[in-house]
Amino acid sequence: MSTTQLDWLAEPKPAEEVETLEPTPKEESTPTDQIGNWDQVICLNCGKHLLGFAVEEHTIKVHGGRIQGIGRRGNDR
Repeated sequence: MSTTQLDWLAEPKPAEEVETLEPTPKEESTPTDQIGNWDQVICLNCGKHLLGFAVEEHTIKVHGGRIQGIGRRGNDR
């Protein structure tokens, strides 16, 4: 094999950067009584994407029950 054929083995490509989604200040909190079990929402504390039924568990386990709010995302707005 020639040197050029083996070059791809010697030079690894840099890892692609993963885009993290940060909550934006313009996102408004949605009252939890207006969130259905299958609504797609975002935690305004950490930016994690959740389904409505997981909001309470996420709030307790990750944020100790303290949360800035939950915002709707996608077509739910």
